[in-house]
This record gives sequence, C-alpha cells and structure tokens, in this order.
Amino acid sequence: METPNQHDPRQLQAANDIIQRHTLYAMGGSIIPIPLLDLAAVTAIQLDMVKTLSNLFGVDYSENSGKAVIASLTGSLFARVGASLLKAIPVFGSILGGISLVALSGAATYALGQVYVRHVTEGGSLFDLNPDDYRDFFKQSYEQGKEQAEQWKKDAEQSAKPAARDIPVDFDPETGEKPV
Repeated sequence: METPNQHDPRQLQAANDIIQRHTLYAMGGSIIPIPLLDLAAVTAIQLDMVKTLSNLFGVDYSENSGKAVIASLTGSLFARVGASLLKAIPVFGSILGGISLVALSGAATYALGQVYVRHVTEGGSLFDLNPDDYRDFFKQSYEQGKEQAEQWKKDAEQSAKPAARDIPVDFDPETGEKPV
C-alpha cells in the first residue's frame, strides 16, 4: 500500500501534465471578450482540472465541493472580476483586462492544481481540504505559476511557428485551397 508522498512518478508526471494543460486552457478561456463569461469559462476549466486530478488519484469528487475549494483558494475573486469588467471599457479596457486576466487565470489555475496534488498525495481528499492550511503554498505556487505559464506560452508560440510557415500566403481559409 502506498503511503502519502510515495506515488508513482508516472502518476505525478500525469498530474503535472493535467495542470499544464488546464493552465493553458484557463489562459485561453480568460481572453473571451465578454465580461464575466471569461470568469465562468476559467472556473469551468479549473473544476475540470480538479475532477481530472481526483480521477487520477482515485479520490471522490463533488462539483459543489470543487467550487467551494476553488472560490476559497483563488479568493482574489474581486481582482478577477475587476479585470473581467475592465474589458467592458472600449478598446483599452479590453486589452488591459485581457492581459491582466490571462496572467491571473493561468497562475491561479497552476497554483490550485499544485495545492490539490499536494493535498491528495498527503492522503487528503476534496472534502477535507482546508484552504487555510495551504495559503502560503498557494501564494508560492501562484508566483511559480506566473513564470511557468509564461514559459508554456512561449513554448506553444514556438511550436506554432513552424506550422504557420507551412501555410501558403495565398491560402483561402474558407475553402482550404489556393484561390485560382
């Protein structure tokens, strides 16, 4: 039987992959130009991450408990709402709000994933996670998440560049063919 913190390295790698994927999804979801819809998208992505991690580690999951943990850990909801609502200001608000929310959403999703993985690998579950026990670790993970999200964004941009070079200049995106 496994004791806390003695998990299969492949399981921990899978958890990190899940966190990375959902961090990138959250960053993408946060650029939805409709205020508050972006927050709903990011929250849905975070809930899916917690559910996926719960399945990976074989712990029970409840959407209501997941929402409570997310709200409690990412407690800076007012800052997120502010960045989201900033998008309602024509032109500059959309740019500033989008940039702020992308960084915030990516870092918060990363930190949430790190906290949840630490908690379940220490023998906990979604139902007994006390956010106050992880405040310092969340803050530390949030700072790491900002750096990590930026690196993953750069990696994604680099891997997209070769594919973009292969698209002919006179390519018609509607038909998928070269115009005649």
